[in-house]
Amino acid sequence: STAPAPRFVRRPNLQDGERRINFSQIDNDILSAITSEEAIAVTHSMGHIYLCLTNAPFNLFERHGVLHLTGSVCDGKHITAWEQLLRLTLVSGATLKKALRWMHEQGIIGYYAGKNGVGIRIFLNRARASIAPAHGVDRQKNLHLVRTANTQPPAAKNEAPFNVNQEVQDKEINTPAPKSGAEGRTRDLPSNSEPPLPLPQNNNTSATEKNSFPEMAASVSQQIAALENKLSARLKEDVESIVRSVAVKTMSQLASQEFTRQREWFEAKALPKAVRVAQHETFAFLRKNGFVTGHTSKTATDVGRSHQHSETVHHGGGPTRTDAEIIEIAESCLALWEVQGKTIERSLAEIGSKSGGWLSPADVARVRQTAMDLSNQRGN
Repeated sequence: STAPAPRFVRRPNLQDGERRINFSQIDNDILSAITSEEAIAVTHSMGHIYLCLTNAPFNLFERHGVLHLTGSVCDGKHITAWEQLLRLTLVSGATLKKALRWMHEQGIIGYYAGKNGVGIRIFLNRARASIAPAHGVDRQKNLHLVRTANTQPPAAKNEAPFNVNQEVQDKEINTPAPKSGAEGRTRDLPSNSEPPLPLPQNNNTSATEKNSFPEMAASVSQQIAALENKLSARLKEDVESIVRSVAVKTMSQLASQEFTRQREWFEAKALPKAVRVAQHETFAFLRKNGFVTGHTSKTATDVGRSHQHSETVHHGGGPTRTDAEIIEIAESCLALWEVQGKTIERSLAEIGSKSGGWLSPADVARVRQTAMDLSNQRGN
């Protein structure tokens, strides 16, 4: 049996009658970049990884210069696109990640990894210095081939030549052509010859064609106008529905916010003030008409004890109201001021003993001072 031919030939040049096949082209700038000190500082496997990408199997190329890895089944187990790329380059995941990021930043390759089974695409870019315009002399790579003349003789080699004039072999044929070429003057036609009929001109067809162009243009214009109207109506309907939904949503939110604000204001300010005013007016009416002759006070320390009822006869003498009562009367005066616009002096004048009321002059002074302090605290 003959020994297999060696894989490599130990000579750098081609011989006569040989040409290169089964090879790949790599730009010089790319070779300089992947073997530079900057690339080696990232990883020593930079050149190895790039050569593995360019020498990938043919079935991994989506088109020329574009690798597309979507994963495969190996040994009955499904491997992802990244695992497939690791098996192609024979390096670790961290090294491959650093190398791909650096080459992508430098523009040597383009890298895109999609989700949902899209896979990984790697674009093997070209160096700008390796691209030249395809015009002029550079466009014609090889010389133009011109067909040469046939070298075969016009006469047959196995026939005897004739020493006669070959111009007229048939003596019976008398050609009317002049011997000295075409004549300088024209010859009249014979009487029995008829002039050729002129070619029929289809005037109706040309007129129809001329008239059909404006009709076609008008039809196309009408179709375009109808399409524009349809598109504008559809767009208007969609925009109106969107604006209407946004407006309804915005108005509902504003109404809800305003209702919440009014409810909080009513519960926090209006309702307590109204209750205090109603209580004050009720007790004032009852005291004025003699239905209430005494005052029952119960502090927080008296909760759970027996009720202590004390009747107090109000005179025009010294203070007979407690501090809690003074604060309550002052808050009632402030409530009347905020709700009804009645001033504190007017309210105190109505309930003071000088005008027949139930509050002594000393308590009037205390209520006035307490009301002023509460008003300053509230910022009124």
